[in-house]
Amino acid sequence: MDGADSSPGVGGLDAASAELQASGGDLDLLLHRLVEKLKAVPGLEPVVSYRHGRLRRLLGDLPYVNDLHARSQPVSAIHVRAGAEDYLLDAKATSISCRIEKHSATGTVTTQPVTFSRWITDLIAAVEERSRVASESIAALETLIVYDRPE
Repeated sequence: MDGADSSPGVGGLDAASAELQASGGDLDLLLHRLVEKLKAVPGLEPVVSYRHGRLRRLLGDLPYVNDLHARSQPVSAIHVRAGAEDYLLDAKATSISCRIEKHSATGTVTTQPVTFSRWITDLIAAVEERSRVASESIAALETLIVYDRPE
């Protein structure tokens, strides 16, 4: 790539990565910002889990109450699928751990623990690759439709 940001929202992930690495003191706030950035990337559907407070543990699953407080609850885990890879981040009160699971065509799964920097860099690369492939596919389809011949 030429270094330009070809995917909407991907540059925001770079900024979120820099912020998260720069300030571990307010980890939860930064994880919430990362979740916002991930949700802003078209086609990327992160699954976010939250740590539940005492009231939720006491009363159980209350959908309306949980919806009201979801944004203020601490992020517990983030799971993003990009192609044949799952990007998993687990958060504790003061630390995070990241891993990438690669799925092969034979059904085997290889898990690799990585640093947050590597996690976000690989995720950005996967999103950019998916975007490039989608752009090339759209261009080929347009050529086929307009000129009625494959390229």
